Amino acid sequence: MLILNSSLLILLASCSIEKQISQSAKADVLDAKALQTAHVGISIFDPSTNKYLYNYQGDKYFVPASNTKLPTCYAAMKYLGDSLVGAMLLEKDTAILIIPTGDPTLLHPDFKTQPLINVLKKEKRNLYINNDNWQEEALGSGWSWNDYDQDYMAERNSFPVYGNVLDWTQEINERNKPPLVYSIPETNWDVTFFLILKKQKLFQLPEILAQTLTL
Repeated sequence: MLILNSSLLILLASCSIEKQISQSAKADVLDAKALQTAHVGISIFDPSTNKYLYNYQGDKYFVPASNTKLPTCYAAMKYLGDSLVGAMLLEKDTAILIIPTGDPTLLHPDFKTQPLINVLKKEKRNLYINNDNWQEEALGSGWSWNDYDQDYMAERNSFPVYGNVLDWTQEINERNKPPLVYSIPETNWDVTFFLILKKQKLFQLPEILAQTLTL
């Protein structure tokens, strides 16, 4: 009888856990407004009992996000060729109008050869950028706000420079007072730093003071 009661208690506890998981999954995930159109699956397996504690669409196929980079890379290498259109240039008597194409290699540290920059360096006329063909937002669908300051979350635009990423370094030692602050790659426009208060912590952010860049 004691063994029977123990088995009954274990069964009731197991049922209680499964019910809690089911209620939590429904309230926190399945009924979430933001996920109503999402492809969702939840599978919780207990190897000690060889049973599923909860299984919702566990038999469906899901592709981890990073895996999509593989076919994307393959398609790009197959169809884009060995070079991209850096920009379209419209020549005027006194100026050059640059129409960006979203080329991500412009001044990117991984690409030593810069055909567009080499052409623009030789140009004596004024350079202007026409950005009218850009219709997207800087942050795409699915961008995580928590990762906005990470190098893998660079904002999008029609004319990315340095991969739209600058690495700021602050060196503190006895000889450098105030601290030495520099960027990689090095900038040649005026930059200042200002403090913001976020969750009772101070952060320094760069603020661009000029809209020109010397090549």
